[in-house]
Amino acid sequence: MMRRRTFITESVRRAAMAAGAGAALSMIGGCKRSPASESDPREEGKTTGLRIAAVSPALAITLRDLGLADKVVARHAWDMVLDPKVPIVGDQASLDFEALLAVRPTHVMLEWGVRPVPERLSELARDHTWRVKSWSLLSFEQVRASFAEITAFIAQGQPATEGLALTARGAELTTRFDNACVQRAMAARAGSVLLLHSVVPPAALGPGSFHQAILERLGGRPALTSGNAYVQMHMEDLLRIAPESIVIVEPRESRSGGAGSGSDWPTMERKLGAIAKLQIPAVRERRVAIIDDPLCLTPSSAMIGFAGDLAAILDRWAAGRQE
Repeated sequence: MMRRRTFITESVRRAAMAAGAGAALSMIGGCKRSPASESDPREEGKTTGLRIAAVSPALAITLRDLGLADKVVARHAWDMVLDPKVPIVGDQASLDFEALLAVRPTHVMLEWGVRPVPERLSELARDHTWRVKSWSLLSFEQVRASFAEITAFIAQGQPATEGLALTARGAELTTRFDNACVQRAMAARAGSVLLLHSVVPPAALGPGSFHQAILERLGGRPALTSGNAYVQMHMEDLLRIAPESIVIVEPRESRSGGAGSGSDWPTMERKLGAIAKLQIPAVRERRVAIIDDPLCLTPSSAMIGFAGDLAAILDRWAAGRQE
């Protein structure tokens, strides 16, 4: 689990830096190989119904929330939600084309960033009539748009009734996302909010990140108003911006607990470390909380849960603050 969490944190950090600076998405190496197919060679290239290769942890989460997990026949090496028995066919750095051929997909979905789809994949797609699409999921708008884009992509080649049903699921997920991000009249009472992604060294999710975009849509006031989507900080920076509230966005290792679990002040104080000794309003007023869902850094439909957790924290602070 630690290896997986390290990947999530690093990929989000690099994606956020890419969003803010326009740099290409950095890649992580390593890929497991699935066993070669034992099916009759004469059956190669044939499929039965929808067969999706979801080579992206984020896309896999959204597919699951669209009710399509049972249609996924291949997954990313760092996948977090699909059945572990589903074969691994690659990661953001490379694809195992032998393993991909073995699962005989109808649709191949990638989160390949700004890079072109690998030429070998394009060749195989032409030879085997696979539909292939890559996503870039760096901003709030891209994440929101992906729900409808995914269902539209999968609906290609499906019977009309199934295509319409898929389109409806995408629209429903988009509506759920929008409803989770509705502005809250009292959110500003929480004061300036810093979304702290790392404590040692301090780093925050800043302008351009989908996390801060959600904070703003909820009516919250970001403590960071300049910089990139991922902002490395020093203690002097924290003293300068003096956040009135801090939300630590850090996925836990398991699904035990919940948003802000262990939110008593001694726990928060230990979590903040040296930051807890700073003379800043968030520490003085003890307005510090944790969002620790395992998927809270993944640009997917998991952001619906993140928005709900953040809204609950802002509501709690607003209710307890007199202005």
